[in-house]
Amino acid sequence: MHQQKLTMNKHSIYFAIAIAFCWLRFLYYPGVSEHIFNKYIDGTIERPFCYRVLTPSVINCMLSITPNYVSEGLDRYSKQMTAKGNVVWSLGHFYLAFISLFAFLGFYLAFKNLFEEFYQKDKEIVPIIALVCMPLMFSYEGHIYDPLQIFLFTLGTVLAYKNNKWFFPVFILAVLNKETSLLLLWIYYICNENIKKTFIYTIVYIVLQSIIRLYFAHNSGSILQFQLGHNLMLLDSPFGWQFILFIALMITVFYKWEEKPEFIRKSFWIALPLVVMAIPFGYVDEARGYLEVYPFAVLSIYHSLHSKR
Repeated sequence: MHQQKLTMNKHSIYFAIAIAFCWLRFLYYPGVSEHIFNKYIDGTIERPFCYRVLTPSVINCMLSITPNYVSEGLDRYSKQMTAKGNVVWSLGHFYLAFISLFAFLGFYLAFKNLFEEFYQKDKEIVPIIALVCMPLMFSYEGHIYDPLQIFLFTLGTVLAYKNNKWFFPVFILAVLNKETSLLLLWIYYICNENIKKTFIYTIVYIVLQSIIRLYFAHNSGSILQFQLGHNLMLLDSPFGWQFILFIALMITVFYKWEEKPEFIRKSFWIALPLVVMAIPFGYVDEARGYLEVYPFAVLSIYHSLHSKR
């Protein structure tokens, strides 16, 4: 009993350190600049980023219910500190910090639940390791919707796997957060093989995304950003440390592939459209573009390492 209590205390300490590290790493490196943050909040951010409406909407809702004396007091303090050469967050940025902390906590709980569906050994420590390693996915500039995206996608995966009635509302929230949440329907289909519901959810996705795109039709930018030039430049130095790390990870992910649970193998197919779309329209070396794959990569890597024992 005493040993069990010590183990629980140890895991609690590890968890606290892990979530603090992940949270602070997101907020400060790469972080979200105040200029970009304000453009998200006032809705003037360029397309396609303006289509990710959930996180800015939540922050705007929180700002709208904040007493004036709180926001005005913080604004005065911010101006005073800025005049002295210090950088102070706006109230909205503080709300982003709160949302991101909530999202990372939610990811931990959702991933722990998913992990326990397949493995019992190391079920306390692996979700903590997943938190510690998540900052590897934060590359280039930060975007305010990333924390909620990894949380909602992981939660949606758990609910799809269990055929839980709450999958649909979580799917709606995920779609409002980022359009790549369409990939949740593949997870839902392989878990339940319900083509009728999958079709209905696809129609809902199309309607929601069409409304969002019409609303932001006059924003600058374009629906897709052509980035092939950047990706071709990577061929000039293909064997950097990032490339070596990527190869090592891929070998670990696919080691003894056929022995892994069918769900993990089928779910990993969502990586294909993300990579294919990233070649002309994204940065293929931008890890945050593959956030949706992260939970399945961790599961697969764990299975590979565990099978060697």
